[in-house]
Amino acid sequence: MPRTLRPLLLVLPLLTASALPQASPKANSAAKPEWKDVIGTWEGSSTCAVANSPCHDEQALYRIKQDRSNPDKLQLEGFKVVNNRPEFMGDLECNYAADDKVLTCSDPAKHGIWTLHVTDTGMDGTVTIGKEKTVYRKITLQKKHG
Repeated sequence: MPRTLRPLLLVLPLLTASALPQASPKANSAAKPEWKDVIGTWEGSSTCAVANSPCHDEQALYRIKQDRSNPDKLQLEGFKVVNNRPEFMGDLECNYAADDKVLTCSDPAKHGIWTLHVTDTGMDGTVTIGKEKTVYRKITLQKKHG
């Protein structure tokens, strides 16, 4: 083997290994078993509770999954369904109290708190906004798959 190739052959495996993306330990952690009740896709209605507000009743679609950036939290991806197509509305960070079967998500921009109660047949609850915690929306969902 020519002498000029030997150093390259020694360095090449190091370069290749360093070029591979390194998985963070948090990104690979498994979802908590107690989350099985809420992880999945949920669909239903999100209706307005405040008259004369900019709120509109919506067909809702929510995907609940383990948060990639914080695996100790859940993430709710929110969509409204318009003309049978989901329109992304935003993400929320959530916690699930499995003993009480309550999913709580926060929307810091609106000082909003989502409180959803898991039942045998679905999930229902409210969105409250503002420091006065006004009930702004009522939500009723059925699990589609998970």
